[in-house]
Amino acid sequence: MKKTDQALVSYLTRDELQALLDAPDASTVSGIRDRAMLHLAFAAGMRVSELVSLRLDQIDRQTMSSVHIMGKGRRERVLPLWKQTAAAVKAWLKVRPVSGAPELF
Repeated sequence: MKKTDQALVSYLTRDELQALLDAPDASTVSGIRDRAMLHLAFAAGMRVSELVSLRLDQIDRQTMSSVHIMGKGRRERVLPLWKQTAAAVKAWLKVRPVSGAPELF
């Protein structure tokens, strides 16, 4: 017996997703940051809390091929990064303000 007749969560089409990823203005620092955040959140399936607490040492900065995420219950997962996601993160690292903060964002 089904609990509901309709799906509770719908999904985005490929075009809708691409429009979302392309929405931030790539000519501003905040736009570059937002684009990297959206790419990571989607490609890695990250929760917002995981995204904002992501540290620089959790990203393989040599090859930009993977990210280590500490999830709920202190579970760690290592996920590969897509080429577009790696490019977005590299662009953010180039313009990221210099600070002593260990967080990526």
